Amino acid sequence: NITADLTGKTEVTSSINLGLDSDAEVTLASDSGDQTTISSDTVITTSILKVGSSDAIGNAKVEGQLVVNQLSVSGTSEMTLEVGGVISAEEKVVIEEGAVFNLKGAMSAPEVLGNFTIDDGGSATVDKVTGNITMAQGRATFNVVVGDVGLGAGSTFKSESLNGDFTVDNGAEAEITGLTGDITMGQGQVTITNVVGAVAIGD
Repeated sequence: NITADLTGKTEVTSSINLGLDSDAEVTLASDSGDQTTISSDTVITTSILKVGSSDAIGNAKVEGQLVVNQLSVSGTSEMTLEVGGVISAEEKVVIEEGAVFNLKGAMSAPEVLGNFTIDDGGSATVDKVTGNITMAQGRATFNVVVGDVGLGAGSTFKSESLNGDFTVDNGAEAEITGLTGDITMGQGQVTITNVVGAVAIGD
């Protein structure tokens, strides 16, 4: 299978198209943990994109576009999707335990496994998330979430089903059809059709 190893590259300014059907792999990593920037006009199309590996740290800053079947971020690695950046995953995004994944751009995927943060107006459209979601500011639409969700000021969250604890801060909005878990509310607006769990509402 085709592989493109971008280890040690600090900036990727040329698009790479290895196709989605080829089992092709692109690895972004650095021996020293240096950041790799995918610049804003750059599109990487590959079946599998790995940020970091079992023996190398990845630190990716994506200003451009990633079109993949699968994206994985290793446990020692970090990935930031910047404002204007786009991740389009056909199959899944895997964020290993210990990895940092910060979403300021737009991500769409059928499935996300792992914990992530949505910030600075980022948006996520995902069918199923298994992991914890922290939202500072941003918009998220999910079908099923299994994990804890924390909403900060200015965030908008929508999910059919949430199985986990739910914390809402100032000025956040949420719409959930079914929630199994405990809810802690500060100032925010929440519409939940069905709750199994304890509800604590502050000011």
